[in-house]
Amino acid sequence: MTTTKKRVDVVYTRVDTQHKKNIKELGLQLDKVKDYAISQIPNNLLEISEISYNNKNNRPELLQLIDLVADNKINRVFVESPNILIGSGFDYIKRMFNRLGTEIIFVDEELQKETQKDEEASED
Repeated sequence: MTTTKKRVDVVYTRVDTQHKKNIKELGLQLDKVKDYAISQIPNNLLEISEISYNNKNNRPELLQLIDLVADNKINRVFVESPNILIGSGFDYIKRMFNRLGTEIIFVDEELQKETQKDEEASED
């Protein structure tokens, strides 16, 4: 008998510096992304949050996320926008995640689609 581990969903949030304003922004970002993820019926939701400093090459939480995807442990990644996940080079990450069966969901884009649908429905 083989046992299949259920892959989990991840909420990934990040801000650039440790200023108090940005730490508050991290909390707001986490609330928004997590609320949307919960509305999508997640599997054992895991939160990964990161404060990156001036050195954009030192991103331990992003590396943790990549490792989890590579180990086939992640089903979906909920993130506010592509720039939060990774600035330049996003197409490489997207391709790798897709090949490993991990979907990236951009919450801002999804919320915008929902708003447009609601507006169109109210016009009818």
